[in-house]
Amino acid sequence: MRVPLKYLGVGALTALLAICAAEVFGAPQTGRDSKPANETAQRIINILPSRKFEVEPLALEVSKVDCDLRQAIGEGFMHLASVSLDMGPKDLPYSEVRGSRRVNMPEPEHEIALYVLNPADCSTDTVVITKQAGKLISPEGWSIDIVKRSNGIRWNYWNTEYVIASPVGWIVVANNYPFEDVVSKTEKVRDKRGRLVTRTVTTTAVKYALYSPYSEALRVSDLILNGQYFLGATAKRAKDELRAAGVVSRAFRDRLVADVPMFKDEVFVRLALMEHSDWTEFRALPEWTTERLLATIGANEERFAANTCNRKSACGIMQFTNMNGDGTYDMIVEKYPSAGLDPEFSTGAADPLNAMKAAILLHDNNLKALTDAYGPSIAQDGRIEEFLAALYNASWKSVTRSLTPALKGKKAEWTGKLLTETKGYIAKLRWLRDVYFEPTVVAENKAVL
Repeated sequence: MRVPLKYLGVGALTALLAICAAEVFGAPQTGRDSKPANETAQRIINILPSRKFEVEPLALEVSKVDCDLRQAIGEGFMHLASVSLDMGPKDLPYSEVRGSRRVNMPEPEHEIALYVLNPADCSTDTVVITKQAGKLISPEGWSIDIVKRSNGIRWNYWNTEYVIASPVGWIVVANNYPFEDVVSKTEKVRDKRGRLVTRTVTTTAVKYALYSPYSEALRVSDLILNGQYFLGATAKRAKDELRAAGVVSRAFRDRLVADVPMFKDEVFVRLALMEHSDWTEFRALPEWTTERLLATIGANEERFAANTCNRKSACGIMQFTNMNGDGTYDMIVEKYPSAGLDPEFSTGAADPLNAMKAAILLHDNNLKALTDAYGPSIAQDGRIEEFLAALYNASWKSVTRSLTPALKGKKAEWTGKLLTETKGYIAKLRWLRDVYFEPTVVAENKAVL
């Protein structure tokens, strides 16, 4: 009998998610002998020869909270949605140093509603704080601050990490964060001479992000496993819908894109994790960084990254770009009309299922480019996931200047001339594939990872 997840207790749910996650893409290797795994991790990360560092032991303990956190988070979303919040009329200057960069983050003074939990007795409360530039003002009876991460991030909008000093023991499980949303829509119009041109229309409105911000108290097995399950289920559903729509692969014209053997569900699980894991944190603490991310995804599911764009304007769970209507996302929409992707970038990139379909199709488009350039045999190369990941991260020119000589010279290590950022991207992939997730046999295609 199939039991709806909402009717399962936290213990049974955790066990079920563990089984589902392991079937989709293998089990995390936490708790195993850490020495050989650490040696593998060090070797993987050190494809960046100028950036050597120590990799932490794999046996990290997750937090233990006896309350049903997923239930508390869901209740928090429902409760906070009706809380009224004030926002000032003009931006206040604020900046912080992240690594070697100073990031400007001006925002109006505004209130933030927090849904807080006491793990001792599972009681909850709502607290409204005020953000005044970089300053946080707590209400009477509460002392709340924010955590500075190792990469320099302090304020991170709705995913800011809060710590409650008083009352002791309370944790933040959800927040309602108001923000000014600038939406740019592109449209094709005729100019005065009758030429077809692209016009961008920009609008601004106040929106509210209901989100469960990360804290160490939320790095629990239930949320980590739910994050794995959500990504795997989204990838599977994306392929199922592409198959139902009859979308044909551009790389292999004799099969549907969903049936290309290189496009296993777990490839896109790893891809999403690579896109959102911070390299500064990952290179020092890869397991913690991965579980931080998985717990955040598990806590938020469809809300994860729905309102998020990075400094390069890559948006959503799969980090697609727009570039005024001429970015990667629009190119995929145009090349795969039968996929029925959302034609509007702002909503298409924000929808996890739609974005996952687009990521699968982008891999197919890049695979076609690889087979056109190097012949069909490259699709059988054991490093094909790395080649496609590199093209997802960087331009064709920057990838092929490293790939071409490596293939001609039949070199096992092909990453030598990649951009530093792309080398880090491949290091993430190798660690996720070879260290964090055990290689497993996937039932649907009988292929070993």
